[in-house]
Amino acid sequence: MQLRMLLSFLLLSFMALSFTTSSSIPLIDGLILLLAILSIHTGSFTRQFITLLSLSLAFGFFLLFYALFTHASLTEQVNYLLRHILVTVSMVLIWLTYGITSRYRTENIALKEKIQTLEKYAGSSQLLTLAEFKSRVKLISTGTRRRNEQNYYVLVSIVTPDKKSETTVSTSHIVSEGILGSIRAEFDLVTQVKGEQFLIFLQNTNESGCHIVIDRLMGKLREQFNLIDPPLICKIIEEDKIESILEMNTPSKGVAG
Repeated sequence: MQLRMLLSFLLLSFMALSFTTSSSIPLIDGLILLLAILSIHTGSFTRQFITLLSLSLAFGFFLLFYALFTHASLTEQVNYLLRHILVTVSMVLIWLTYGITSRYRTENIALKEKIQTLEKYAGSSQLLTLAEFKSRVKLISTGTRRRNEQNYYVLVSIVTPDKKSETTVSTSHIVSEGILGSIRAEFDLVTQVKGEQFLIFLQNTNESGCHIVIDRLMGKLREQFNLIDPPLICKIIEEDKIESILEMNTPSKGVAG
């Protein structure tokens, strides 16, 4: 809205300026506006203001001395005064328009960065998308191999008697919260492979560490579901066998935690 108003006023200013100069903007007016535009694109806010003020004063003195040396009539002097006012107003409007568009550009860049950050996560939870999960795992695995450390995966599959979408979504949310509360947030990663499956990446651990995570998860979900055996199947997967798991289209059956 602000930008639209400024552009409208700027257009009106140009139109009024053209009427005060015999239907065309003379070379000196155009030169002043061009210098104003160039000064706006360089320097800080203070320097821009000082430059615009200097241009306005210089143009005013030019018109003053021009009127004196040419013995301009009262009508011509009023015309010069209007030209100076309109050129100054045009410079200020150009300056404000540039400031608003720059602010919009900065906000747009910030929003894009925020969107890119949010796109790394699935939904409203802190689950990574599969693409981001693979990217981070690849980066981490490069370092762990160099340090001769082991990484493991745990595939968590939800087992629901009915396949209603409402039940699956509700159960998935509870399970995802339980997983996030059972892993080391600084080291481990989680993604949702499918609607009923989650994949956990455990960095620098062994099978005993995997069982600790599974036991911790089961303990949390027993309280949530109020069941002795939560509706889950957990499978420990070695690092070199994970690619085939990621390509699977059916829930995996394995060792229950």
